[in-house]
Amino acid sequence: MLDIDGTYLPAGPEHVLTAPTGDLTTAHVHRLAALGTPARTLEALRPVAVQAVAAGLPADAVLVSARPGVLVTSDPAPLVQVAAVHAIALVARCDAALPDDGAHPDRLDLAERGAFGTAVVAVRADATDLLAEWATAPGGPAEERWAQAVAARLPDAVATGFLMLSAWNLDAHRRVSGPVPLLLDGRTVHAVDLSGVSVDEPWLLDPHLPAPLGPA
Repeated sequence: MLDIDGTYLPAGPEHVLTAPTGDLTTAHVHRLAALGTPARTLEALRPVAVQAVAAGLPADAVLVSARPGVLVTSDPAPLVQVAAVHAIALVARCDAALPDDGAHPDRLDLAERGAFGTAVVAVRADATDLLAEWATAPGGPAEERWAQAVAARLPDAVATGFLMLSAWNLDAHRRVSGPVPLLLDGRTVHAVDLSGVSVDEPWLLDPHLPAPLGPA
């Protein structure tokens, strides 16, 4: 656990790091905080923090980074195993074809945003080049383009065995059961992406997507 502002209260045996650590200095954190909104600061800080933690780990250690609001519900071993072999592991937004039912997200949304997201990323500690690339494209469209480029360059780095429940694969045609274990159409759900939930529209998993045109 990396505690940036010194307010984290340990909940168990986790190892807590505080800034400064590695190349992440207090001044660097302050510069990132000046970018604007807290959400933008967190997005910019995330790859830099992963870099800093990775620098102090054995070369073959694998880090799993989840965007704030992502709930890990099952052992992320399918993600870790891919990163251990291919240096990085990405997760596809959709595990099946999007239905043509007039609802969003649709196939056009997927084409615009890209097939791979960064809500959860696993990376090996010695993948310094990949970490440096990520740190130069934190958050928003730049990060999404980076994820598509990595997936195109390293197709085996897509963790097909890791299933994340999100606005991209939760529609009227899918069946969710659980909660323990949480299943989507009978498959184990490893994480739930609530990172886009807004207090103003809590019924939408991602209010940044276009409003539904048909059945939700």
